Amino acid sequence: NVTNESALKIREAVNLITDIAEETPFSSLLHLQEIVVDEGNPAYTAVDGVLYTKDMKTLVCYPASKSGTSFTVADGVETIGVAAISSTALTEIILPDSVTTIGDEAFKNCVSLKSITVPNGIWRIGLGAFSGCSSLQSITLPFVGDSDPFNRPKSEKI
Repeated sequence: NVTNESALKIREAVNLITDIAEETPFSSLLHLQEIVVDEGNPAYTAVDGVLYTKDMKTLVCYPASKSGTSFTVADGVETIGVAAISSTALTEIILPDSVTTIGDEAFKNCVSLKSITVPNGIWRIGLGAFSGCSSLQSITLPFVGDSDPFNRPKSEKI
């Protein structure tokens, strides 16, 4: 039973990891602390135990039981995948300005997450992206539009 494993190795031959009905293959791996990818894998890479696509444009999975309370997504990442950072103990997640898409349920059940700032270039926040984030006190969103009649700053805290 792989649900109790703390490490997962993705072999060279794996070139596609798919989501099925908004569930990822990692959803039940709540004890996962690290992901390792064979160097020769053409599709995926791991940086500090976190799984990305080889081109570093999509964060695929942050292990649910990885140690630490803060995580900075790598510069250049454009997409936070479906349930990519779910069920973690993170209190802080820092998104780079390169992020344009936050997938469905991306941060689902991150019960310790207190606040997050969504970068200015965002154009999609998926369904249920913050569902189950019971400690979330603020989400700072960029101002969207050509003009603001209230002269608010370029980001809005909700």
